[in-house]
Amino acid sequence: MRELDKALLKLAEKNKPLHQRDRIKYTEDIIIKKVAFDVYKIDNGQMMKDHYEGLWTLEDDGDSRFLVRASDPKFEYSSNEDWSVSSAYDSSNVVLAYRNIPVANFTPNDFGYNGESISLFKQAVLDKVISDEEFTKDVISVQEKSKIAALEETFPELKKYIKG
Repeated sequence: MRELDKALLKLAEKNKPLHQRDRIKYTEDIIIKKVAFDVYKIDNGQMMKDHYEGLWTLEDDGDSRFLVRASDPKFEYSSNEDWSVSSAYDSSNVVLAYRNIPVANFTPNDFGYNGESISLFKQAVLDKVISDEEFTKDVISVQEKSKIAALEETFPELKKYIKG
């Protein structure tokens, strides 16, 4: 790789937002809270908000110290039997899926969750879809007709949730 390409890649990595980086140089303006042994959370309010609420470790690298992400920043996933829910690292949406096929999206604007409450929201959606047939019917019934038809064709067992 040419030197110019290497320099551009290094610059692009340096300028990524915090929630897209897995290793950042630790400076005194980054406030961290120790949560267990050598594991930390970033606590800078909205200035450097870690959208994933991730866990970090502190590494010494010569004269510098770095925060290294200890958790997967891509998404959070929960499942129970055939149903699952996942969320983006930035809490921009929650996806309900049946056998890994997306069925519905839930956005914070429509449902009022935020980065701090997203885990609770996801667990509530998962519990509700498993235990409440009417809720599942309502979720499926508000989808586009083509999606409902595709779900019905692909998963005949979902017919009981499709309002006709």
